[in-house]
Amino acid sequence: MFNGVLGLVVGGVLLLVVLVIIAIALWASMLRKVGPNRALIIYGAGGTDVITGGAKFVFPLISRAQEFPLELMSFDVAPAQDLYTSQGVAVNVEAVTQIKVRSDKESIKTAA
Repeated sequence: MFNGVLGLVVGGVLLLVVLVIIAIALWASMLRKVGPNRALIIYGAGGTDVITGGAKFVFPLISRAQEFPLELMSFDVAPAQDLYTSQGVAVNVEAVTQIKVRSDKESIKTAA
């Protein structure tokens, strides 16, 4: 009789340990962290939320999350066709533009 009760207790403890490990793994997979120069945009049933430099739980069946960079970005700009001056001289123009999204939530939502 003692062996049967001991087996039940050990089995119950092992089941509890496995359930705790599964709960921790689920918790860790739903926690999304973002660094200081990134924003986390969470969208879904609860609307849209923006997190900068922090962490938040994202429930996969209800909402989705996507990271958005907030650092300075550079782009090469070249015209698709020839450019001409007012005197009719063809010019070759190459430029670099730099864009940075402000860190407030409205600017991030607009840029995303």
